[in-house]
Amino acid sequence: MTTKQLLAHAALASLLYLPLSANAQSCDTCAQLSTLNAYTQDIDTNAATSSNTLSSLLTLLTNSIFSVLPSLGNTQVALTNIHNVQNDGYVAKQELLSAVETSFNGSSNTDATMTDNYKTIFQNYLLQQDDSATSFDPSNASIASLYVNPAIAGSYSDEQKLTAQRYIMLASGAATSTAKKPGSWLKIDSNNVDADKKRIRTTVSNYYTLSAIQSAIADNFAYIYALNTPQPLINGPLDNFNGDVISESGLFTYIASQKIENPDWYQEIGTMTIGGLLKEQTVLLGSCFLMLSRIEEDLRRLLITNSTQVTLSLATAQAMNQASTQAADIQKLLKR
Repeated sequence: MTTKQLLAHAALASLLYLPLSANAQSCDTCAQLSTLNAYTQDIDTNAATSSNTLSSLLTLLTNSIFSVLPSLGNTQVALTNIHNVQNDGYVAKQELLSAVETSFNGSSNTDATMTDNYKTIFQNYLLQQDDSATSFDPSNASIASLYVNPAIAGSYSDEQKLTAQRYIMLASGAATSTAKKPGSWLKIDSNNVDADKKRIRTTVSNYYTLSAIQSAIADNFAYIYALNTPQPLINGPLDNFNGDVISESGLFTYIASQKIENPDWYQEIGTMTIGGLLKEQTVLLGSCFLMLSRIEEDLRRLLITNSTQVTLSLATAQAMNQASTQAADIQKLLKR
């Protein structure tokens, strides 16, 4: 039995058991019943009003706790895509680094190594083996080819991707590498075993030391390349973004354009519930963590780069010292 029914029954009972008075005989029972009916209708209205009020309060409380993100852009989807894009970008970096290091290593034939590398970067322009190759695209030698427009949440086009690869091959030294890979050409003269062993150790050591230093250089370039390499969106489409592929740099640009750089976002958070603000804060803190992780990786790369510079300086100093010693030995021989 509902509350309304209980109240109605109670009112009816009170009417039935009213003490008789002098004017009780003149009481209009129909009028009493009409009053009772009106009273029960008021109960219905009051109950409906109370129910609507409670429902409104419940809606407000629910929205404050479980409110949805603003419609400016699906930043949460963007954040959940970053890890997948980073994994795919790492694969792209490793593939490019492997191609560059293959050019560094060369072959046992110096001329073949040079020809292959020149064809990779310059087509036949420098080799003059094809009459149609009469010019070289200068964008292949520009640092601008390594980056995309930071104001656009996108990635390399197919042409930009190829140009960036060629720039990396040029800047890292792979395009002009003529180093022969240590192999059967390192022969020991039986009449001069000790001297040949020393020469071979020096040659092989210098070869792989230079390759290691060039690898660090190429890896830094390939890292930048991977940040702008297009990758598929796995966790669904992004609002206000047309395309099914995007780079890691593009995802961070998207988040910035939809939130921090968007004046509408500031208007929305001004009218947002506490729960909505907390969600916005959580999403932005998540992106800050990802950016801090990238800064940490950049610092490690700077440390590696500085270390390779020291290694190269030591190797150069050693070579100069050897050259100076050899020059002194020659001078002694000439004076005899």
